[in-house]
Amino acid sequence: MSGLGGDRANYRVPWEQAAADPRSYWGVTRVVVHDNPETPKDELGHLRPLFADLTPADWPGVARRFAAVTESAIRAWAANRATDNDALWLESLLRRDF
Repeated sequence: MSGLGGDRANYRVPWEQAAADPRSYWGVTRVVVHDNPETPKDELGHLRPLFADLTPADWPGVARRFAAVTESAIRAWAANRATDNDALWLESLLRRDF
């Protein structure tokens, strides 16, 4: 077997062989380089729509804003036009079993 799915002592194989093995691929979605010894903090841009316009005056207003932001992200996802922030918002809801 080739790639990491097989012999770990010799995982380097020619590109053609690795590409032919469906278990020998991976991807990178983001790389962060910085001069700080701490791990970078998560960005919170996906929360901005909750605080857009005026702050809701009561808990029902907060619930309506939350529902509107969620509905907007779901509609964008369904229309195949979701932004990274839409995806982060939906992922955060799914992680919390909403």
